[in-house]
Amino acid sequence: MHKFSDKFIENLSTEAYLRVALESQVECNPRYKTLFYGLKKNHPRNVAVAYPIMFLLRRILYAAVILFTLKVPFLGVITLMLACLGVLAFVLSETQWEDSIINQQHIVNEIALYIVLCHVVIFCGLTPTAASASIVGWSTIGVLLTTIIYNIAVILYCSIRYLKLGSLRLYRRRDLIKA
Repeated sequence: MHKFSDKFIENLSTEAYLRVALESQVECNPRYKTLFYGLKKNHPRNVAVAYPIMFLLRRILYAAVILFTLKVPFLGVITLMLACLGVLAFVLSETQWEDSIINQQHIVNEIALYIVLCHVVIFCGLTPTAASASIVGWSTIGVLLTTIIYNIAVILYCSIRYLKLGSLRLYRRRDLIKA
């Protein structure tokens, strides 16, 4: 186990404090501000720039796979699976969202997409029997339903937290006006 010197730890904590302070001062142009909404703007590897580009490239890949689905369906699904694994590796290594629950949501969604793509591989690459096709179909529905319920729960949690913070601000503002 490596022992870090006090000077090294002090430098890291100073750099972290500086990054947090600078992140709140980053101003985005209103034209493209929503592209970076929720992403860490002062990340060491500029994920606020890399992630939207990766998102766009992935959508272009989806469009290409849809165009060529009838000719090479198995290759398209495998390509989507590889892209999904790449995005999952990126999300796990970078934790690019400011809010940790959004990072967790992103990870769960990528895993769910990968599982659904694994189900699609069974239908594209193999010819399942009626019984196994039914099992795979119902499990796909189960994964999708679970993912939707999870996402709704995260949305409700974030909304309740946002409303709580908003009401707390109003309450404090009212107390300041009375004083």
